[in-house]
Amino acid sequence: VSMGNKRNLSLFVLAAVLAFGMTACSGGTTKEISFETKVQEEDFASFEIPTVWEKKNSLSSSEFLVYGPKETPEEGVYSGISIAINVTGKKVSDINTVRAQFEANYEKEIKAEVPEAKNFKIVSYKADIGDVLMVSYATDQVVITQHYPLIDNAIIAISSTDAGEQSELNMDEVTKHVVDTFQLKGNESE
Repeated sequence: VSMGNKRNLSLFVLAAVLAFGMTACSGGTTKEISFETKVQEEDFASFEIPTVWEKKNSLSSSEFLVYGPKETPEEGVYSGISIAINVTGKKVSDINTVRAQFEANYEKEIKAEVPEAKNFKIVSYKADIGDVLMVSYATDQVVITQHYPLIDNAIIAISSTDAGEQSELNMDEVTKHVVDTFQLKGNESE
């Protein structure tokens, strides 16, 4: 996660420029997962992470939180998740409009920051939380995937870095579970 955090943060800034949000339903997930979880309570939200993970305090800030395996290498890249949130107070368009904005800008913006980026994907899907836009790219070292749940009045970026090391956890499954269990605190829909 360490090297990917700066890139993930710049991707969050790209998303903030697009400034989107829409009504979403909240509720728990009933999907089966292959790992044990614990509820992670933060000031702005709650969600579930694997029990073998922890918050990486040395990498986290009040706007940008990082979670990963309890035992990680001191240097280099490792798999993990970061969550960034920006409460905008604005409502905007639907998932199709947001997706079109990403399709017009995403690859160009990422290539400007990460010239070796390849295998770009943009997918929208429905989750328990509501509509979600998923974007990703790869380098020779990592796959960076970001999920943007569209919630009223906030831009949320749940990003995963998959460094491909031998792990019992599937990063796609972990990230989707965090998205499915994500609940924004103090965000009342009108």
